[in-house]
Amino acid sequence: MFKGYTLGSLATVLGIVPVGPVETPVLRLTTDSRAVQPGDVFVALKGERFDAHQFLPAVAKQGAIAAVVEQVDPVQGSRFQLCYQGQSLGEIQLQLLGQHNIANALAAAAAAKALGIEQASIVAGLQSIRAVAGRMQRHQLAGITLIDDSYNANPVSMCAAIDLLSQAAGERILVLGDMGELGEWSQEGHAAVGRHASGRVDALYAVGQEIQAAVNAYQGPNAYFFASQAELLAHLLPQLSGEKTILVKGSRSAAMDHVVQACLANVQEIH
Repeated sequence: MFKGYTLGSLATVLGIVPVGPVETPVLRLTTDSRAVQPGDVFVALKGERFDAHQFLPAVAKQGAIAAVVEQVDPVQGSRFQLCYQGQSLGEIQLQLLGQHNIANALAAAAAAKALGIEQASIVAGLQSIRAVAGRMQRHQLAGITLIDDSYNANPVSMCAAIDLLSQAAGERILVLGDMGELGEWSQEGHAAVGRHASGRVDALYAVGQEIQAAVNAYQGPNAYFFASQAELLAHLLPQLSGEKTILVKGSRSAAMDHVVQACLANVQEIH
């Protein structure tokens, strides 16, 4: 029995990222698909000759509230079983980055199901989605992974982007511009982003006016504020080597796509 545990607290103990209602109470943790009861969390083990991921639809039918599954490289996309009323609709390899885009995909699938769209079409549609320019668009530059999320920004999407970057391999560099249209909450909104980045990234580069509040609130080494994009690029471009993941984000008015283009121009992209 896991008395007092919820999906959220169990995820914290296991060091994993929960997807779903974190307040849901957990009855047991089990690796035996045949013994799953309502309220259990199923751990899908995988070895050379077996893969318990095949039992996910069955354990969902038996009442499992969640499953611990293998995670693909978060900066390559996400993989999950799409289930409806205990029945698997298929495994989804989602090319969009971030846990928040899994939630978006599930919402889209639910809407499609409610409209009577065929199962195969829902699965094919989710599989075929690709990122558009400036929205979690991944570029591979030799050993560097550059994530272009420069199209727009608000405090919630900034924190979602930071959560994605925190899971990346190698050195993690966060490059931020201002968030616009926050009004009197601008100072606190930018500061909240800086606090959220603390302990989740290895370096913070920031350019703009309001974004300085994020640098001031960031708790850790390697936080840099620049008065112009030219100054930022003078420090950032020499960093484009080795195993690093760099995420660039800001509101449309911050024009952080110029930073992305400068990076792409300095390092050849691998297709």
